[in-house]
Amino acid sequence: MLWEKYLERQISRLPQPWPDSFDIPERIVRLANLDCLVYTTTDFFQQGKPIMVQFFAIQDQTLATKERVLQISASLATRSRDTVLQAVVQAAVDAGLPIREVEADQLASGGVTDRLDRTWYILGDEPTMLAEGIELGVSSRAIMQQLEVEGKRMRFLAQRQPKRLLAIFAFDKEIPPSIISGVKRLSDLGLEQIILTSEKTRVAKGIASRLRIELLHTELQASQKRHIIEELTGKRHRCGVVYSPTTLKLGSDESGLPILIAGNGRRFTGVSLSSIADLPEGIEEARKIVKRAGRLFFWRRFE
Repeated sequence: MLWEKYLERQISRLPQPWPDSFDIPERIVRLANLDCLVYTTTDFFQQGKPIMVQFFAIQDQTLATKERVLQISASLATRSRDTVLQAVVQAAVDAGLPIREVEADQLASGGVTDRLDRTWYILGDEPTMLAEGIELGVSSRAIMQQLEVEGKRMRFLAQRQPKRLLAIFAFDKEIPPSIISGVKRLSDLGLEQIILTSEKTRVAKGIASRLRIELLHTELQASQKRHIIEELTGKRHRCGVVYSPTTLKLGSDESGLPILIAGNGRRFTGVSLSSIADLPEGIEEARKIVKRAGRLFFWRRFE
């Protein structure tokens, strides 16, 4: 059709990275009509590896105690599958502390239990501590809650026998200024933005507050996310969902880049993004093209 040829010609003139993404006119029409965005993880906003920003030795804050706590934690962290804990290893290396060999006992997604100098230690998240019967205590919980409100993720070191908490670690990931400004531009364009995340409520709210996103659903399982997405896209056909290859298998795309799925019902179209910061420019350009097309082909509705 003539209008499709016109859109294709206009799409070919778009700045990178949009030409490769908009290979059919339907996609740019969907993008131009978006009025809602659903993010399926907070990872889209934070870049780089986690860094350890604070840690507290519970027994005392002397340098010798803090160095021993950090060395023990880093030695255990080398055996953990938790990517956040790799920041402990890096902190120990930066401090010039040697990483010691440990005897592995148990590995889990949220932590690790190992023996060092005949003592068993546990390093992991809050559920790991609760499963091991480690009491965090009132003062430790107060520290944890304050840091979580700021959007930081927490990990803990404890001794297994006798059971006692030894250290609290706080981790953060950078939210680049380009992401913050991009989210604001999306809001200025009239898009309602919603975050769906498995993160703890306090942590998710801390991240969302830095982005000034007020609508979020937290501590969700994958099935709960799917249910909410189905409800939103079913009621609002102009709602777009931002996935990543880890949450959505789209062909053979393993780039790790966010993928926007805009549409409703059984008709979905994908647009690969190098970053959320690219999205406002793409929507603005799409709206300009569709607006011009609407004036030229006034007998057709571009929806």
